[in-house]
Amino acid sequence: MIHITLVNKERRLRRNANHTRTSPRASRTSLHRRRARPGARDFSTITDLADTLVRETDLPFRVAHAVCAVLVRETVSAGRGPSDITAAAVNAAAAVRTRRTVTLSEATVRAALERDALAARVAAVERALGELVSASAALAAQ
Repeated sequence: MIHITLVNKERRLRRNANHTRTSPRASRTSLHRRRARPGARDFSTITDLADTLVRETDLPFRVAHAVCAVLVRETVSAGRGPSDITAAAVNAAAAVRTRRTVTLSEATVRAALERDALAARVAAVERALGELVSASAALAAQ
């Protein structure tokens, strides 16, 4: 059993090493046809919705992300996009997963899923990090 495991690991390492040396990165990219169907749109802001669930409703991190995963699966299977996710859908999915009443407003859900709001939050974090780095450098110089 141990021998088979070691042999399999060795083969996998060898295959990955050879693959990396001979192939450019673009050719290693694989396409998931199931995910690339027309109904699958950009759900990059869904993580912000999960973070909002954690902040606003005190759901555990893992549960909030599981709720959002269910929302994405249901939305994609219905051929819709992230802009079609409503507060009622979020609240219903969270209620099923947690067995408790969760109430997010429509405005809160829209703000979490909006790309411009995401860009503003990223810019604010980058500014704060820049200030932190400069303050740290000033303290180190003293």
